[in-house]
Amino acid sequence: MPSKASKWCGVAVALAGSWLTHDASAATVPAGFVDEQVASGLVTPTKMAFAPDGRLLVAQQSGTLRVIKNGTLLATPFLSLSVSSSGERGLLGVAFDPNFASNQYVYVYYTTATAPIHNRVSRFTATGDVASAGSELVLLDLETLNASNHNGGALQFGPDGKLYVGVGENGVGTNPEELIAAAHA
Repeated sequence: MPSKASKWCGVAVALAGSWLTHDASAATVPAGFVDEQVASGLVTPTKMAFAPDGRLLVAQQSGTLRVIKNGTLLATPFLSLSVSSSGERGLLGVAFDPNFASNQYVYVYYTTATAPIHNRVSRFTATGDVASAGSELVLLDLETLNASNHNGGALQFGPDGKLYVGVGENGVGTNPEELIAAAHA
């Protein structure tokens, strides 16, 4: 019997495979891993994150955050956001708070739909399998987007308990150098 970790690695491959190739069965996985489709009906998934209780949230570029619970894609989304989804924009990141079991916080990274178009990091509070109405707390609004690609979207809590955000370089080739210089100043 494969371990939970290898099963979920197979899930990652299956979800990525269904997005990139539309044929999850074509994935080749290392020995000890399992390639298993756990849900269908997802459209342009961009990121996924596991809750401590085993639920899987899958971000769709169109702005819908879907829930897979006990191997079933739930009909009601966790969250539906109005997003700009042209190019590499949209709902791009999701992360659970390290203290999710007690505070129920879920963080998302998405591209706003209203001008000026920009990326945003917000926190929502979960109530069961959905976000509580009106619970959005905007944590970070990034600068206006110049490009529809290179928008980042990675969200990850570090061992220090801080939320780290991968913002991309917004189609401006000099941005990485400026960020590195600022970090070393």
